Amino acid sequence: MAGLTAKLTCPHLMATCWHKFTVCVKFQSSYTICVQKAFGGRFHHLKPHSYRHTLPASETSCKELDSNFTTRRHPGHNHSTIRTFISKHNFCIRHLCTDSVDGIVGRDKPQTVQEAIKYWSKQFIARNVPEAEISAKYIIAHAVGLKQLGDLTYNVLRRKLLDDEQDFVNNLCEQRLTRMPVQYIIGEWDFRNLTLLMRPPVFVPCPETEEFVELVLDHYSPSDKLHLLEVGCGTGAICISLLVELPKAHITVIEKSREACELTKANATRLGVIDRLTIHQDEWGTELPSCLHGNTFDAIVSNPPYIAHEHLKSVGDEVRHMDNGALDGGTDGLYHIKNICQQARHILKEDAFIWLETDTYHSDIIDAWLQQQPNTRLTFIKMYRDFANKPRFCQLQVKKEYG
Repeated sequence: MAGLTAKLTCPHLMATCWHKFTVCVKFQSSYTICVQKAFGGRFHHLKPHSYRHTLPASETSCKELDSNFTTRRHPGHNHSTIRTFISKHNFCIRHLCTDSVDGIVGRDKPQTVQEAIKYWSKQFIARNVPEAEISAKYIIAHAVGLKQLGDLTYNVLRRKLLDDEQDFVNNLCEQRLTRMPVQYIIGEWDFRNLTLLMRPPVFVPCPETEEFVELVLDHYSPSDKLHLLEVGCGTGAICISLLVELPKAHITVIEKSREACELTKANATRLGVIDRLTIHQDEWGTELPSCLHGNTFDAIVSNPPYIAHEHLKSVGDEVRHMDNGALDGGTDGLYHIKNICQQARHILKEDAFIWLETDTYHSDIIDAWLQQQPNTRLTFIKMYRDFANKPRFCQLQVKKEYG
């Protein structure tokens, strides 16, 4: 069985109404759909209100869904994926019915929080969803109103799920089966000591970026009056973290994505640092953006798109839900990094730093390239490793004297 949701508007069932239904699907050359009205959470075979309709198997369409559907496979059918998108007679069903979600109806569906976690962990494993158990825990904890996994106590795990909670769990977990990132499903995620809103397609910050923020903070003091520039803000994870811990700092960000600018603004407002943040929706290309003319900064901080074209195809399925522009670093992954370096001298103070999060093979290439680009007035200071001991972060500095 598979949990589905749908809105039923059918003249054969009197007026538009909201109820629970069972859809029985017989697999031959067509789909045979039987809808049965439900009362009090129990399904009854009410012939006066039953409705059958046969559709060609090729006819599939979808609009929206709202109530609660279940579908049953014919025992002799071997198809692993069953599409029951039906629009005739105003039946609107969206989700896929698959082998991996068989058995989630009536007495077979998970009754408690613990059973739901076990059930969906198995479904995720069967569909090769990474971090299956932890994904199930995060999603189900969120669905039942918990803020952290530590709140999944013994008593909570034994608690029976309400009908609407079961529906919510099923809906969210079905999204995870499509490899939707957990952060998007939940709508928020912790970054260091902050909880940030998450929305597709804005890129989800990685654990390495938390280290990046720590690295930058180690070089400044809370008493420093700084004007920093961030190139590419995403969710606002970097700039907001810095503003929270550097109370006398002001940060300007430049970001080409409207969605990212809006999300950064929302997170900064929520966390009380919007008054020290300036956001420009613009792109830093081969020329210095006009919005930055006349400004000088104490440092540039950036986790720019740095994945080379040829490597994009090897990123995980979750990344398909994210903005490709937040990943694509050009032929060698250095397109954006080189643009920053070539224009930084116009807006950085003497001895100012550039802090970069890069791909693991970039540090030596950047060092060698800067030595061949004296006009940048930049020197490579140091490479720092991440928690996996991979070269990940670069520190550059404006030279004291030109040439």
